[in-house]
Amino acid sequence: MTSKDAVRLAREQQAEAVDFKFMDLLGTWQHFTIPMSEYEEAIFDEGLGFDGSSIRGWQPINASDMLVMPDASTAVIDPFCAVPTLSLVCNIVDPITKEEYSRDPRNIARKAEAYLKSTGIGDVAYFGPEPEFFVFNDVRFDQNQLDRITIDAPGKNKTVLARKEQNWTIASRNNTPANSDEVRRLIDTLNDQQVARFVADTATELPKYGLDQPQLRLTFSSFASENTAETGAGEHPFLNLSFGKVEGNEVYARVGEEPFVVAVNQELLAKIWTDPLQWQELAIFKFKPDEIHRVSRVTEHEESLVRTSSKDWKWIKGEGEIDKTNLESLLNTLASLRAVRWIGATTPAHGFEKPQLVITFTTSPDDKALHKLTIGNQANEGTWFAKIDGRDGTFVISGPDDSALKLPLAKTAAASPTPSPNASPSPTTVGSPGS
Repeated sequence: MTSKDAVRLAREQQAEAVDFKFMDLLGTWQHFTIPMSEYEEAIFDEGLGFDGSSIRGWQPINASDMLVMPDASTAVIDPFCAVPTLSLVCNIVDPITKEEYSRDPRNIARKAEAYLKSTGIGDVAYFGPEPEFFVFNDVRFDQNQLDRITIDAPGKNKTVLARKEQNWTIASRNNTPANSDEVRRLIDTLNDQQVARFVADTATELPKYGLDQPQLRLTFSSFASENTAETGAGEHPFLNLSFGKVEGNEVYARVGEEPFVVAVNQELLAKIWTDPLQWQELAIFKFKPDEIHRVSRVTEHEESLVRTSSKDWKWIKGEGEIDKTNLESLLNTLASLRAVRWIGATTPAHGFEKPQLVITFTTSPDDKALHKLTIGNQANEGTWFAKIDGRDGTFVISGPDDSALKLPLAKTAAASPTPSPNASPSPTTVGSPGS
């Protein structure tokens, strides 16, 4: 294609701009754009001036003037620009001598090709980009397409999280409600995760990186409940992430069947819970305080109360005046109790064999709707291990909630002051007669 052809192409395709491209010494594309009104055939002979000191490794500021000379044979309409744009790749020359610039990669490639021919080794050399893994430093996906997340760790139960409108359930546990905030946190964490470094550009040594038998695999899928023109019913995986061996602060990872291995921060593994119990929703009880009809609490001794009216309670087991303020605090805390987090499977270390507190309560007048909360050992400063009947696993409650559940329910009688045994009677003034 000649310069006349390049000008005619732009006009026939109704280009509105012309983009001039060249590459710096380190391999980064540089470019600038001019409006079509300034584009003319003379540019191919005269070039366009620019500041060479602004390009890495090129000219000093005192000798910064350079020219781009567009190569007409590279003219093409850019298919990705919103505005119709003619793209031209350029050579770099000295503005005075018109000599080709020694640090222009295109000039270096031409000299390499000429040297190849002079040696007789070959006649043609091919140069081009190698678009491999180093083009990317993270992986992102459209969350609107994500319906299921499968977390698979060898030796553990597989966790399947399923989206239900704006919330999530644990599909692998009969669609029990999941902690939707934590699922969204996981998705955001993975979307924001940066690759620490690229380890290998071929996946031929998977055992070396522990990726032949990964310690953790995530599968992201869309889900169709029925057949459509675009897809069949069922689960459709669109992304797999595998995590292998940990070395230092990094863990080796692989995306799907891509032929490369990367390293990411190993702290990411701690944010991907492999126990399905950890994904349970944080709401433990969802009642109104006035729904609680009867409550029994066992600490060092047992206390039981029953509701006689909307606001009145009486002792079943216990004595003294009921502290209504403390009782109300206990009922409010119990009715809407929330976990700080779920720990996972219950172990002896949680202390439920010798609990600190056991509360049973009913939420029906016939006392058939029975609920039980058990509080064990202290988890760490300010939190306590707890569990409830009817749900697997151990969770942690906050210190303030634990304190509210342990408030005294009977008012303490005020002690009467005791006179000192050595106290003398108060003197009495006796008036004399006639005073």
